[in-house]
Amino acid sequence: MNKNILRFPILLEVSLRHNNTFWSEVFKKLAYGRAPYGCYVTSSSFLVSTNKGHEFTYFIGDQDKSPDAIGNELIDILKKKMNFMSISDRLRKLDVFRNTKRKLKDKLWRSKWVDIRRKKLKDQIIEMYVLKLQESSSLSLRSIKYLLAAIIIGLIFKTIEPDSIEMKNGTITSIPSLKLVGNNWCLETVDRSENIKIHHISVKPKKTLHDIWVKAS
Repeated sequence: MNKNILRFPILLEVSLRHNNTFWSEVFKKLAYGRAPYGCYVTSSSFLVSTNKGHEFTYFIGDQDKSPDAIGNELIDILKKKMNFMSISDRLRKLDVFRNTKRKLKDKLWRSKWVDIRRKKLKDQIIEMYVLKLQESSSLSLRSIKYLLAAIIIGLIFKTIEPDSIEMKNGTITSIPSLKLVGNNWCLETVDRSENIKIHHISVKPKKTLHDIWVKAS
């Protein structure tokens, strides 16, 4: 098909009306049947993409719609389905992403434990707290795994009351019912009538190369 033949005059009108140079050029090419990358124009006047995850079909032939409506619909489809955007569109999208990220971070920094709903985020915060304990008390990797499991189970069965967990700047600073007694971590029940001992969570100093050398000698 001759690419110099005007196929869709209404799209040429859309191009002339558009202030954005990028989209004006897109509509101008479409008016002559030249589709954006990843799409194609059929002989029956449909703009089509068959790429997996980006499929769409849009009729660009004669239709009872205004040039502005057609232009807006095409831009919406190409953005959402093909991630096809001008530089200014991408900059706006980046600004929205950064603003959303900043708001979420600000909200997290002001949140209490009971305010957090997403399980994945809760698990990450608990993991960060346990890793911090590992640094301060030289727990082995095996002990850390038991401690992490004990905290999660304690929250599930209310041995650790959610509103007792202290947070600051998006991180756990303290779990009062979790205590280090001797070389073992213990969970204190709500009524404080008994302590539930968490077995296998012993604080053992990490072995140095010197310790290994002396043992081998």
